[in-house]
Amino acid sequence: MSLDLRHELPFRIRAEGPFDPKKILVDYRSLRLPLNEKDKSEVDAIWSQHFEPYPDRYKNFPKVNINKVEVRDGLLNLGLLDTDYKTHISLRRKYRQEGGHFRQYDAASGIEAVVVTADNRILLSQRAEDIDDPGWMAVISGGFFEPDELKTAGPSVYNCFLRELEEEAGIEERDLVDCVVAGVIQEKMGSSTVVFITGTSLEAEEVLRRKTDGENHKFTVKNNPAEFIDIVKSNLLILSDTNLGTLDLFIKQRFDQEYAQIYESLISDRLSEYKGLGVDRLEELRSRQVRNLTALVESNSDNS
Repeated sequence: MSLDLRHELPFRIRAEGPFDPKKILVDYRSLRLPLNEKDKSEVDAIWSQHFEPYPDRYKNFPKVNINKVEVRDGLLNLGLLDTDYKTHISLRRKYRQEGGHFRQYDAASGIEAVVVTADNRILLSQRAEDIDDPGWMAVISGGFFEPDELKTAGPSVYNCFLRELEEEAGIEERDLVDCVVAGVIQEKMGSSTVVFITGTSLEAEEVLRRKTDGENHKFTVKNNPAEFIDIVKSNLLILSDTNLGTLDLFIKQRFDQEYAQIYESLISDRLSEYKGLGVDRLEELRSRQVRNLTALVESNSDNS
């Protein structure tokens, strides 16, 4: 009997494909909320505390959000909304204010990509520390939408995917094989992501040699469901909710429902266990996962 754990997971699937990546229909609009004096004061206070001290880190407004997801006639339809920082903060302040910590990427939408190499390995990466999650984090290639590219004619979401893949993995469009959009996932605090799955004509060794714009450290793992799920289990505290949702779609579409059920049960059970632990214990476990992942990446690099 199938076990539905969706309500216990830190993400939900808003649409499940596969869809043609070049035929995503986009309705792109801008929103600027008028604020009364009280709201403006509150927004300005949040900006001063959490954004203004880091102008270089928070300069990329407007932020683009996926506010509508529909499937019609087998095509994925997205409603995209961009906001300035005042509107962005005003919309998000009632949803997320974790201990006074307001994160600039809340509700910002974008893409993530799972890449399978020609020699049947899955490309992952270890990201250098960032301002909102100090330490290391295992991620899939991906990033945020940029408003300018969404306003242009043509397959704008696909073009965002191509840009991010080249920036973070060094992979170009000519290297892709059997690229699809697996679906759209939403993490528990509201941010939605378009998930791509693609093969590449490049073998893992060549992908690892490709230069990138970022500071990510690329590595690959076997395209084997049991080993892949074990990797997630070993790094659960340093994977974002968006990453977990992306991998859920990948497992559903590339393996089978049995492994998807194992994966979802693992996440649900393990996160429930973590809720009962204190901050110090969680940080200890997280640090251990960072060290283990670093060792895995270094070993992978030595063997490439």
